[in-house]
Amino acid sequence: MKNKLKARLPKINFILGGLLFLLSSLSFFDSGQVPHAIIFLVLGLVKLILLSIQGRNPAWVNFLVLGINALGAAIVAFDYQAKDASAIHLVWWLAAGLYTLSLLICLRKYTRTNHRISN
Repeated sequence: MKNKLKARLPKINFILGGLLFLLSSLSFFDSGQVPHAIIFLVLGLVKLILLSIQGRNPAWVNFLVLGINALGAAIVAFDYQAKDASAIHLVWWLAAGLYTLSLLICLRKYTRTNHRISN
């Protein structure tokens, strides 16, 4: 039973992440921020499309998802900063920075591993 759940978790993660981005786009549309809404709509659709590609080449899909998450967190941070929110924008900047750091670490590990294999 645990192995089935473990195999389904990445799919559940992609679906939830994509739906959260799509819901965020609706929120931005409601508040009249159409550019942010369009970006989140595209990011949500890309995450849902990546669900079908996920098993074929997980490395670049992982890079793309980390990049999408970093971009989404940065946009939310900009939005809160523009609204002059007290400190919540700092949390979103931290999330964007951590996603970016994770992306850089994954890229570094991927290039080191592939470099060793090719030599």
